[in-house]
Amino acid sequence: MLALAPVQVSQALRTRWPRAHRISGRLYGIGVLIAGLSALALVPTAEASLFAKAGFTALALAWIGSTGRGIWLARAGDHDAHRRWMLRSLALTFGAVTLRIIMGPLMAMGWTVAQTYDVTAWGAWVPSLILLEIWQSRRPHPALA
Repeated sequence: MLALAPVQVSQALRTRWPRAHRISGRLYGIGVLIAGLSALALVPTAEASLFAKAGFTALALAWIGSTGRGIWLARAGDHDAHRRWMLRSLALTFGAVTLRIIMGPLMAMGWTVAQTYDVTAWGAWVPSLILLEIWQSRRPHPALA
């Protein structure tokens, strides 16, 4: 899904090849649905604390929800709102990368994988989403201009 990000966020590619954007967007949406539902199915058996399980559950639900909302808005023709929601989805997708960036140093300090989950289950996506929301709140929206 991360490999599809450039096709999705590039204005030039979207303008020049809108069909490629739609096709890769459908693939991205299907991938998020499969991965999000898989995550929800795995959470109950994860060797993690209740706090970590809650973080991973919240991430999966936010990921599926933001992607679904973005797709619905695209189909409704609200492309500005679609873009904002899909950026949220992409920020959540990058949580997988952030998790590994955070996890590495913690494991190097002697933490077990299960111990890192208390930090990474929330730290892999909440800060990114907060920063994205701050950035989006400072950008002008065409509908409001």
